[in-house]
Amino acid sequence: MTTAIEAPDTSTAPDSPATSPAGRPRGRRAAAYVGGAVAAGAVGALLGWQGPALLDGFGAGYVGQPAAALAEDLRCTGYQPLRADSGTYPHHERGTCALDGTRVTVVTFDRASDVTAFTTLMNGVVPLMHPTWRQATIATGEGWAAFDTASMTQGVAETAVLRVGAGATHVVPSR
Repeated sequence: MTTAIEAPDTSTAPDSPATSPAGRPRGRRAAAYVGGAVAAGAVGALLGWQGPALLDGFGAGYVGQPAAALAEDLRCTGYQPLRADSGTYPHHERGTCALDGTRVTVVTFDRASDVTAFTTLMNGVVPLMHPTWRQATIATGEGWAAFDTASMTQGVAETAVLRVGAGATHVVPSR
């Protein structure tokens, strides 16, 4: 007696090259991955484009704000606005106040990029005007700067960054 053995139908077998292990056609699975990647890329691009604008109101930014607001957040006393003129650098407002007994100059800017221009100016001017100063330090942040008016000490800059809750200190290179 002979028994016939039938070959299994491989056209719908789970391990067939045309189907996934779950039995779905492989082309649909690949299309779903590509579609998901495109959607994730679009969302990422949108957030990268609009994210900074959305988060702008959440930071400790002082772009276009009065210098008195910065002085208040620094918990300075005796704020005095400085004469409004074009000065040597573009700014929104500037003034002086006492930060824990040290006279500090506070500056706000019309654009965040003006802070970079101010820092670059300080890198050039301070070493020329005060060649003996070492470790002259300014505090800068989104639309603001603050520094010890007399000698740009590091401690004042660090205190300013801590009290504002954002920003960084910048040591002016000496010559």
